[in-house]
Order: sequence, then structure tokens, then C-alpha cells
Amino acid sequence: MRTKVFAAYLPQYHEIPENNNFWGKGYTDWVATKNALPQFEGHIQPRVPLNENYYDLTDATTIRWQTKLAREYGVDGFNIYHYWFENSHKVLERPAEILLNHPECEIEYFFSWDNTSWRSGSWTSILGQENKGNTKSELLLKINYGNEDEWKRHFDYLLPFFLDKRYMKIDGKPIFALMRTTDEDVLIAMKKKWNLWAVQNGLKGVHMISGARIALNHNILDGLFEYQPRIAAWGRREAIEKVLMKFTDIGKLKRKKYYYDYDKVWHKIIRDAKKRMRRQIYFCGVVKFDDTPRRGEKSRILLNADPKKFEKYFRALYQLCNEAKKELVLLTAWNEWGEGACLEPDTADGFSYLEALKRSLER
Repeated sequence: MRTKVFAAYLPQYHEIPENNNFWGKGYTDWVATKNALPQFEGHIQPRVPLNENYYDLTDATTIRWQTKLAREYGVDGFNIYHYWFENSHKVLERPAEILLNHPECEIEYFFSWDNTSWRSGSWTSILGQENKGNTKSELLLKINYGNEDEWKRHFDYLLPFFLDKRYMKIDGKPIFALMRTTDEDVLIAMKKKWNLWAVQNGLKGVHMISGARIALNHNILDGLFEYQPRIAAWGRREAIEKVLMKFTDIGKLKRKKYYYDYDKVWHKIIRDAKKRMRRQIYFCGVVKFDDTPRRGEKSRILLNADPKKFEKYFRALYQLCNEAKKELVLLTAWNEWGEGACLEPDTADGFSYLEALKRSLER
């Protein structure tokens, strides 16, 4: 068995009524990406997609291009962010629905439910003047698991995806990832019902995993996954005097920022993986990271990233996963432009990270 590579896939690149209302007409992650400003001398911001490909994910041609490109360079599948709020309110669902309806897009996938409420204030520091939304922190979309009727509506929506031959399954069970595990009693009851309904529809249950670092409770979870970036686990942030000494004038900087060293973070990822080899846990690597588009002056940046380092570190993580016979390894990310975590080509790095990924798998 060969470990499969799944890259996180963000569907936040098409206009939706909720974003228009919360953040301003026409808001997508491209707005934040374009408005990013460099935070120090030599800092590459904004990041520009190769050929200025600011795509719209309601266009099936774009999704065909993405899936073809991903498979060409060794990505087996996408773990697609899924957004489902109380009263069956779903958002950013169209890219996944387009993928479902286009079987010629030959790539595997599964959903990662970002089961967190949306609040205002997230983007106001970096939005363009014409795109400023609400400035007060208030609840916008609420996570509420609801009762059995709500669980059934959610399951029925997911069922066509679960039955798709491209949807990633383990032992006949479609993977469904939770970013958080709150309200454990409710999740236990919901999972039992989902397993029952899955069996009734010809599946063997649902393989539910979580990104939360908790004790593995098999009543809720069938496994865990290491979500990246795990900022809190990256260690004490590097003082700017230590990590920028070579290429910036420190005296001109107004404040210390949250900067981390690429090598140290990757060493920790691999070290932690070696400690947890025997557990039912799926490891996760990171291509690069720079969330300046989302956080502006409060950005968190992995410094000193380059494709050769990524190739070396990901190869090591991938080998560990194969030795442990893990079904998959996760990677942040395919297209997290707002967090600077992208395999997709840009004007600064071209295809170099994709080529590094391909080399790391071939060896």
C-alpha cells in the first residue's frame, strides 16, 4: 500500500451573498491576497498567481485545470473545506458540487468540516477601503449540531459525495474530518446515526477523524490528523532581531512580529511524527506559510522556506508514513493564498514547489 498525498483545498474563490454582506461586494480571498503589503525589506507581498490567474471556482474549467495539475505533480487528492452551520445553512459549497458533477476531474477528495462559527472582524485590518465590512466583532454564522433531523439533512447532503467512487474511503468508510470536537455527547449520537444511515446506503459506516489534539475516543473518532499550521506548537516565536538580521534594517521596524523558522518547524513536525508512529493519526506537512494577506501587521510567517528544503522534509515525512502503512498524508495547502500556503504556481516561485513535491515522491 502506498500512502496517498492529500492537499488542503480552500473553496473561498467565488462570490457568495454572505461574503458580500459581511465583508463587502465581491469579497473573496483574492481581495485579501491582492491587498497584502510587505512587512519588511525583501518580503514578497502581494503574492501573484502565475499569469495573474485570479480564477473563479464556479468555472468548471478552473477545477479541471486544478485537478489535472495536481495529479501531474503527485497530489492524489484534495481535502476540501466544508462549511455547514445551524439550520442547514451551507456556504462555499459550489466548487465541491461542480467537482461531483464532473467525473472527468480524476482526483480523490474528502471533506474537512470547519465546524467553527464565523465572527466579524477577521478581515477588516487588511481589506481594501472599498471592501470594508462590519467592524464590530459579532456572530455571523453559528455552528450548532442540532437534533437528529438536522443530522439527517446534513448526511443526506453529503451522501452523493460519499457514494462517489473518487471520495476517499478507508475500509469502505468515507472519511469525514472535523476541525474541532466540541459537544462530545452530541457528536457521539450523531456519529452513531451517520454510521447507521451509511450502512443503509451500501457503505460500511463513516470514518470520522479530528484535527483536535485529544485522547482518541472511538465513540467519536476513528482517527486523528495533525493539522498544519499548528502555530501554538511551533515553539517560541523567533525574535525579529535573530531571524531578519541578514536582510533588513531592524531599527526601522515598529514592532516585533510572529516569525518562525522553516527548518525548526519542519524538524518539529518530523520529530513529533516519529513519536506517534503507532497511533491512528495522519500526519501533515506545510509547503510554506505567510498569512500577511489576512492579518496584516500581525502576520505569522515561516521564514527561510525554499523548494529544496520542502523536498527534503516532505520526503522524510512521506517515508515515515509509508513505513507505518498510513493510508494518507496531509499537506497545507493547495491554494491557501490568504495564508501563503500554496502549491499552485505564482510569479515568484513558478512551479518549483510542485516540482519539489514530485521529486520527493519519486525518490
